[in-house]
Amino acid sequence: LSFDNYNGNQMYSTLGNITKDPRVGLTFFDWSTGDLLQLSGIASIDFTPAAEQQDKGRSTGERVMQVVHIRVDSVVKVAQGIPGTWKKARSRPLVISRKVDESEGVVSFYLEAPPSAPSLAPFKAGQHMPVLIDGLNRSYSLSGNPSCAESYRISVKKIGQVSSVLHGLKVGEVVECLPPAGSFGPASLKASGDDSEAVDAVVLVAAGVGITPMVSMAYAANKPTAVVHAVRNAKQWPFHDEFKSISAQAGVPIELRAFLSRPEEEDLNLV
Repeated sequence: LSFDNYNGNQMYSTLGNITKDPRVGLTFFDWSTGDLLQLSGIASIDFTPAAEQQDKGRSTGERVMQVVHIRVDSVVKVAQGIPGTWKKARSRPLVISRKVDESEGVVSFYLEAPPSAPSLAPFKAGQHMPVLIDGLNRSYSLSGNPSCAESYRISVKKIGQVSSVLHGLKVGEVVECLPPAGSFGPASLKASGDDSEAVDAVVLVAAGVGITPMVSMAYAANKPTAVVHAVRNAKQWPFHDEFKSISAQAGVPIELRAFLSRPEEEDLNLV
């Protein structure tokens, strides 16, 4: 059994352990049946891959750095060894109904179901939504109000291949999306009470565009919440006014604290 290590994998530090102890174990999951396959054996690292390996890497745009070979000594199959199974979700087309500039380089996309199509499924604060573009899959946090049933909102910084394509789309164009997923956020925290582990307040910490899931969490806040946001300057400070609006309308105290690493003169009045 062999596999290539590409530069983008950043696995070399881990593979270096094999030079000290070549014993390895691999586990393969079958998410459709719940079965798993456990392999064990002896591994070696080829630090100078053959020319054909290099050619294979070039065809994918990546350079093969090393090749790991494993002599398999034992195979164990464990029926239903994982606690559940996964089913492949179906994607659906969503229409861009609005585009809003949130800050320098960050644009919000409001996505709605096409006419006569089923309505959007509800989402939970902190969830993300996979977007399919040009054969690539990228997940973006849902940054809107979870109580809004008419549209999903994703807020995307133009920083890569998929985000660049997204930024070039116009209102009315269609984006293929998978259903919202994930369980990131304070929703599962224990409520206030006698339990010593109960949580009676929440602190949300983010930098730059990483604030996107915190916006939906702020909308859904049911405990006193502090939002700590680090940004470069006011031009790169998304949702500043929106957090003020959320705080003013919330049923619990919500306080915003911002840290600007390179503020401009006029930014100091905003903090």
